[in-house]
Amino acid sequence: MLRACDPRTETLLWASESRGGTNAAVFVHAATFDGRFPREIPFAEKYDHRIGQGAGGELTQGIFSSAGFESRTLAPVGDALFMAPEDTLVQDGKPAIAGNSTDHPL
Repeated sequence: MLRACDPRTETLLWASESRGGTNAAVFVHAATFDGRFPREIPFAEKYDHRIGQGAGGELTQGIFSSAGFESRTLAPVGDALFMAPEDTLVQDGKPAIAGNSTDHPL
């Protein structure tokens, strides 16, 4: 569970890396410092590994297992949230692990 904090709005943002190959959703939630849950932060469907998942758990899109929104930060004035997955997306090619080369020459 990874977190980002906005002290001006007293909001804590946290994300799940989920598990590719499962039906556990990737999510980004917001909560206030006093524990209220005001909203879930939406993100593009291209990150959702549950869409088009095969019966045996084969992924056709989205994040690889445990490679979700690893980094996140707020813009200095707090009007934008920037997030990035830890790895490539399934639809982009092979995961970035030792021994895997890119499909595109430099």
